Amino acid sequence: MIEHSIETSVLRFYEADEPDHYAPIDVVCMLMWETQQVVWIKILKGDLSRKLLRQLVDKLGSLGITTVKAQRAPHRGLPFGSDVGGHWEMSVAVAHRYLNRRAYMVSQH
Repeated sequence: MIEHSIETSVLRFYEADEPDHYAPIDVVCMLMWETQQVVWIKILKGDLSRKLLRQLVDKLGSLGITTVKAQRAPHRGLPFGSDVGGHWEMSVAVAHRYLNRRAYMVSQH
């Protein structure tokens, strides 16, 4: 018997809205699925702009993810996350509300 389960995903981020096929990747990370609603972000490489962070949060929400966890270096955190003793956790709903509120406020000016 062979059992196949997909437990990781790779996300590639591009600043360009419609990148060309050979465009360089601006940010890349791996998601390790703990459950259908909880993922760990691993091997995050690059700097997330606010635009890319908003797109990440939207993507996570569309995948049904409610909680993101990450192990981070002492001087690093997880945006909109909390240190919960040894790792960081972020609520996708809280991040989504904050980012969309900010986007709405910016568009009104």
